[in-house]
Amino acid sequence: MANTEKSLKAEKIIEKLINMSNRVEVEDVDAMGQDVLVKITFKYDPQTSIDEIDEEFIDKHNSVHAHGPYGNLNRIKSGVKFYGTVKVRVVKIVQNWFDEDEIEQVDTNINPMKDDINWSVDSGIYDHLLTRLYKFLPDSLYDIDVALTFNKNGV
Repeated sequence: MANTEKSLKAEKIIEKLINMSNRVEVEDVDAMGQDVLVKITFKYDPQTSIDEIDEEFIDKHNSVHAHGPYGNLNRIKSGVKFYGTVKVRVVKIVQNWFDEDEIEQVDTNINPMKDDINWSVDSGIYDHLLTRLYKFLPDSLYDIDVALTFNKNGV
């Protein structure tokens, strides 16, 4: 949990960036091989936790993650000041496609669950959100990840 004034300010900045434009459009292919446009509406989830860190924390963290096949993915760059996970609640999924008669079909899901998004769409959301966040947040200061949450239980 964020516990300093600076980390709480960092969370407020991220909340504004998430809510500024809260829709992502990702192209997908359904089981029949047809193109589907997936529009995902999301909002900032207050379970987000950004912590302020110092060089000592970075050194400790990096020494723990220095070994193993995936260790380098978990290392923090020296100089980073904020570290944590931005949680983003998926609140609506709209899918558009054309059927065999070239008639546009629309499927709207206003209470999506985790299983309602497939992995290719999922990675498109992550890419979009991380690109957006790092466009405004200098990656020399922030080391953040994105996690999607769903429904009221955050599942």
